[in-house]
Amino acid sequence: MDINIFSPSFAGALACAYDRTNMLAGNAATSVCFQQPKSVGSLLPSDVDSATPPPSGEPNFLLDLADSTHLIFFRFHVDFADPANATFSGPTEISVAPYSELCARATDRACIPQPYPGEKVDSLGERLMYRQSCVVAGNSCSA
Repeated sequence: MDINIFSPSFAGALACAYDRTNMLAGNAATSVCFQQPKSVGSLLPSDVDSATPPPSGEPNFLLDLADSTHLIFFRFHVDFADPANATFSGPTEISVAPYSELCARATDRACIPQPYPGEKVDSLGERLMYRQSCVVAGNSCSA
């Protein structure tokens, strides 16, 4: 999970993982979190899109927008048995086809027209909003 932290101004994204096994058993949910700098916000974590879970120890992948031709990529490895062994690595820049953010200018934030009475909606165009799925192939998870 990703949370944008404001304290009182934007302080960066906080990436957290929760112990699913404990939660499903009704036990206390332990977590491992990594605070990111102000330059990293609105991370999009991957989820598994398969009946086969990823191999034990496989990291979770997270993405953020860098600029109009790049994404930034992170790996989040969690070890609930020994949280000191958890790691958050990156960023790695990934080239993508050029794109334009919808409502990119601060003055155009509410730019998506709606039916009568015509209120406009903010696109949140500066954030990745669609699923980032992880497909298990062989012995690894590829985003």
